[in-house]
Amino acid sequence: DNHNKLVFPHQNLTIFCSMKKILIISSSLRRNSNSDALAEAFAKGAAEAGNEVETITLKGKELHFCTGCLACQKTQRCVIADDAPGEIEGHAAMEAAYRMGKAV
Repeated sequence: DNHNKLVFPHQNLTIFCSMKKILIISSSLRRNSNSDALAEAFAKGAAEAGNEVETITLKGKELHFCTGCLACQKTQRCVIADDAPGEIEGHAAMEAAYRMGKAV
């Protein structure tokens, strides 16, 4: 798979692209934020260009930072109990990033 990751840190937005499949992740905590507007505009343009687009938001999700315990090196899974596994399920680009150290 050919995955690209676009990060807009000042807009709380991460976009994973895989060929014609695009996953947009908005991490802004505010409803109707500038990040949401940017994500919506990007999704619209990408869909109009013939891409398959999905947008998810991290609002209201419990997510924790990596602690550097390296347990994932042995188990290939993060030991932190939060909402991340449920959010990444079924998204190949996110699953790959998660396995590389919760880089979502």
